[in-house]
Formats: sequence, C-alpha cells, structure tokens
Amino acid sequence: MKCLNKKRTAILSNAPIREEVASLSSGAYYEQKSHWVDKLSVILDNHGLILDGEPVMLGDEGRSCMDIVEITTVRDTPTVGCVHFTWYRMPSFNWEIICYIS
Repeated sequence: MKCLNKKRTAILSNAPIREEVASLSSGAYYEQKSHWVDKLSVILDNHGLILDGEPVMLGDEGRSCMDIVEITTVRDTPTVGCVHFTWYRMPSFNWEIICYIS
C-alpha cells in the first residue's frame, strides 16, 4: 500500500466522495461482488479517479485495500488515496461489503 502522497489530502478532505463511498456500505447488499465494484468505479470516475488495478475478492469473506489514482495518467500518477473493503457472503447468498476511503 503506497498511500503516502501529498495529493491524498484531496481525497481525505473531499466529503462528498467519502459519503458516496460510505453509502455503498449503508444497508446495501449485493447479488454479486462485481455489482459493488461497478458502483465504486462510477463514484471514483465521477471524481476523476480510478482504482489502480482490479479488486481481487476471493472466497466467501475477506478484506483488502487498493490504491486510488487520478484517471488521466494512471501509470505515472502517484497514489492519492486508498479504498479499504471487506466482504462477507450472508446466509441469503447476498454479499455485504463494507468500505471506506483514506
């Protein structure tokens, strides 16, 4: 995890993006983990950001962290934040995914 860039303050102080990402965890359940990834990608894209790679979410439960970078120059742009997330497959076979950015 590289989250050590001065641009992180843009993510850390951006209340709208933090609230939007947090809303993905607020009582929302997903039929597939990819549905959550799609919604997260839309939120980040709306703020000119993208995940640095594809999330790997193996198994019925787990946790991970991924770097967030600016969308314009993904390969050369330092990390501007991180998204932390956990997933759990409930007895209903829906997915509970908790996430936040830092």
